[in-house]
Amino acid sequence: MADGAGEVAQDGQGGAAAAPTRAPAAASAGASGGRAQARVNLAAIQRNCERLRTQLRRETALCAVVKANGYGHGAVPSARAALAGGATWLAVADAREAHELREAGLREVRVLVMGALTTSELEQALDADADVVVWNEDYLQAVVACTSSSTPAWVGSARAMRRRPRAWRSRRERLPACC
Repeated sequence: MADGAGEVAQDGQGGAAAAPTRAPAAASAGASGGRAQARVNLAAIQRNCERLRTQLRRETALCAVVKANGYGHGAVPSARAALAGGATWLAVADAREAHELREAGLREVRVLVMGALTTSELEQALDADADVVVWNEDYLQAVVACTSSSTPAWVGSARAMRRRPRAWRSRRERLPACC
């Protein structure tokens, strides 16, 4: 995030510490031979979500993407900071990440799994009460076979997740028949 999201404050149990302290999240050799450190400031994540909320209509949902372990900064602490700042739901890449959020006690918030899943991973994502993205008609049929009629599924092409866009315009009328 734009506002100093380069520092981390954790309480040692995956939650945010009461006072914003700074601790390295990752280190690697820098070009000058020194060590570079990535830091996450959970208060900055919260402030960024608060700022975004001020720009949105009250009824508009704000989804915080915390995939890849919160981009290396800790998915659970980043998710909690985003939710405290007004995010209304979370997005992850796979079923394992959805389970991690649920196991950390984030049970009431909506979670979207953005990545394509195998049948086994699909069952895990649905077991975590996560929404899933449908990439093609075959996958839509797999989702329908694994779910109740009330399970949300999102249609998308997800260029950010490096999937090729599908020709949904020509298939749009077929989607309701599958659901």
